[in-house]
Formats: sequence, C-alpha cells, structure tokens
Amino acid sequence: MRGVSLPGVVGALVLAATLVVSPPATTTANAAPIVAGTIQAGTGPEFVAVDSAAGTLYVTNAGQDTVSVVGSTGTATTVAVGNLPQGVAVDPGTHKAYVANYLGNSVSVIQGTTVTATIPVGTAPYAVAVDPGTHTVYVTNSQGNSVSVIKDGAVIATIPVGQGPYGVAVDPGTHTAYVTSLYDGTLSVIESNAVSNVISLETGVTGVAVDPSTHLVYAVNPSAVSLSVVNGDQVTASNPFGDSNPHQVAVDPATHSVYVAHSYADRVSVLDGAGAYGPSVTAVIPVGVQPVGVAVDPATHTAYVANSGSNTVSVISDAPSESTGTEDPSGNDFSGDGSVDVLARDSSGSLWLYPGNGRGGWLARVRVGGG
Repeated sequence: MRGVSLPGVVGALVLAATLVVSPPATTTANAAPIVAGTIQAGTGPEFVAVDSAAGTLYVTNAGQDTVSVVGSTGTATTVAVGNLPQGVAVDPGTHKAYVANYLGNSVSVIQGTTVTATIPVGTAPYAVAVDPGTHTVYVTNSQGNSVSVIKDGAVIATIPVGQGPYGVAVDPGTHTAYVTSLYDGTLSVIESNAVSNVISLETGVTGVAVDPSTHLVYAVNPSAVSLSVVNGDQVTASNPFGDSNPHQVAVDPATHSVYVAHSYADRVSVLDGAGAYGPSVTAVIPVGVQPVGVAVDPATHTAYVANSGSNTVSVISDAPSESTGTEDPSGNDFSGDGSVDVLARDSSGSLWLYPGNGRGGWLARVRVGGG
C-alpha cells in the first residue's frame, strides 16, 4: 500500500461506503451514541465528506485513485481522480466535491459522478475545506508550505503558511480559514486571502475543525496527546483522552458535539463542546482498525469514520432513548437479521424495540414489553 510522508497519516487508504438515515426524530434526550452501522469498504478508507442536501457521501480511495460517490439509496459509483487522493470537501450550494490528489499536485472537481475539472495546485495537497457562502476552496500544500485558494474553477491566490500545513477548516460565519502546520505547531488564520494572525499551538498538531455556532476552533495533536481550543487569540490545551493519541476531528454545529478519531486506539471520542468547563468526553466508541478521517452530517447528526486498517466505515448515531434511558446503549441484534437493534423503555415502563435498518438508521419501533 502506498503512503504519504506526513507523520500522523496512517498510510494510503480506500473506501466505498453507504449513506445512512438519521435516528427517529421523536426520541428524547440523553440518547447514547453508538456504532449504528458498519459498512464494508475498499482497501484502506481515507477521508469522507457529506453533502447533506443531496444525501450524498464522498469517500477518497487513495489506493485506487478513485472516489466513491454514494447516494442515499446506498448505491455507490466509482469515479477516477488523480494520484493518491486524500482530503475531500463539498460545497453544499453547488453540490461540487473537491478532492486533493497528493501525488498529482492537483484538485479534482466532481459534479454528480463526473470529474468536471482538474486544477493544478501546490506540492502534495493534503486537506480541503470549503466556504459555502463564497464558494471558495482552501487546499493545504503539505510540502509547499502554502495554501491554494480556488474560486470559479481556478487558483486565485497562493498563501504562505507554516511548515508542513496539515489540516484546514472554515468558519462560514466569518469567512475565516484556519490552517494547522505540523512541523512548527502553528495555526494560521486566513482572512481576505492573506494570513491575518498566527497562533502558536504545539509541534505535531494535525486535524482542525470549527464550530460555526460558537466560532471555537478545535485542533488535535497526536504527539502531545492534546486538544487545543482556540477562542480568538486565547488557547486552552488539555488532554481529555488519556493515552489515546488523537488524529482527526469534526464538529456537529447543532449539538456542539466534537468527534475525535484515535488511529492507534481504534476508537472515537465524543466530547461535549458546550461544557461550562471546556470539552469533556461523554462517550468513547470502539470503531474499526486505524480510524482516520471523520465527518459529520449536520442534518442527521450522523458521524462517518473511515477505518483504514479494517477497510470499513463506522456510522455513529444516537441510539433511540426514551425518558428513562436505553436498555442496551451499545446495541445488539435482537431480531436476528444481522443489523444492530436497540431496546428502550419509556416513562410508563413500556419496552420498545427499534430494529436497525442495516444502514445506521432505525425502522418503526415495536412494543415488546409492558410496564
């Protein structure tokens, strides 16, 4: 298997995935997140992105130089792109997906299931983020120490940043891009196609995400085993993970849940980003082997995790939970159909079975016990 040279990247990866539906909207609070579905993938899944409005999942297949475009029905179309595709991001307004081709020094633009353009960028492009308000695309050139800015199908600016730019995230409310640099441990703040501020974090910083509701920036560091929360110029670093090295991060802006993939521990931590005393871990979820990329569908509050070592995608969603809690929040196959099911008891004492639909969602509940 081919691999990229940046430390903290777990090899060259592949995925073919199935989009899932959300849990029932009628369930009450205190639902526990579980792996509601495990999807067989190709050889080493890498990064994922979701187009909520179109109901489409995009997955970079780094070992096969393709992207899997998966519709809401679960049908996947394989699209050929450039050499060693890595990061992927979607513009929800245009429904275009942008794929960084690490060894091709280019970005492939996918509309539907067709590559409509290939845009040359800097050396070893790795991560991609989109500002949906301005339809501007930001690409980290990991060996060029720069960020390529794409608009209307062309590079309109190349911005110098720190050493080894790794992750990139955009705050759509402020039209600000944030870039982590692996080797000098900085966070470059980009506004109006220029670096407006450089914030010191720690050497080895990798993934970055922004909560557009709170404008908080989250950056993880597998070397330091830390999570940095950036609020303006203020940085608060902590280790809520124990000895589990964090690698990538994503945020659900509606729930303020922060999802962190731990590549070497085969798990995902879920943190409450709205906590009064800073983010705290509310759940630790076992997933597949060597999870790398993680993305959140803000419409369904479903997280997708690419497991590079087991060739699967874990689908994380809240288990249905009545007011008195879930009987078994980890999920089991109670119906014997091969899908994860959940038992929940309501406030009257009635016991309900939520059958899994095999795609990470739930069929109509069935009453299986009285109060």
